[in-house]
Amino acid sequence: VRLIAVNENVDSFREDDDFTPFRNIMNEWYARDTSKKIKSTFKAKGKSGKHVASTTPYGYLKDKDDPNVWIVDEEAADHLKSIFSMYMDGRNYSDIARQLNKDGVLSPTLQRKFYKTGEKPLPESKPWNNYEVKRVLQDVHCTGDSVFGKYQQNVFQGNKQRNRPESDWVHVENTHEGIIDRELFQQ
Repeated sequence: VRLIAVNENVDSFREDDDFTPFRNIMNEWYARDTSKKIKSTFKAKGKSGKHVASTTPYGYLKDKDDPNVWIVDEEAADHLKSIFSMYMDGRNYSDIARQLNKDGVLSPTLQRKFYKTGEKPLPESKPWNNYEVKRVLQDVHCTGDSVFGKYQQNVFQGNKQRNRPESDWVHVENTHEGIIDRELFQQ
């Protein structure tokens, strides 16, 4: 295998550089150290009550003046309330998804696309399904609380995302206006 490192002026075809393996170790340590610092920054930001997610959960929009602030999307909030109402009435995920598709309600995926592009997509292009309904019903953000640290992604181990134990999650209350009552959410 031929190794060419332009910045280090290394070409294994021309010469044998004994220092290259050590340089690689130092570069990997630097990358790991940077990764740890970024993680700790996100953790501190989350613990202070600021949002660390790049997208907003269903029912919310980013404030145009301050993207760190989530405001209630009234239309989606009404749909969210009806989803909880249908679930409390004993309807399952499939029934709820069918009803939302029948009513022409945009799924969370399509709604994010609509807010990015400004063009209203057809609901049939990515309809509601069991997974979307379940995810919306289990998202604690709708109560006004934030949770982060549910998943761990390690670039050094193949960039695989793994679930973390609930004891490692960071739960911060009242980071934004709630749509669903906490008691209803727990039920």
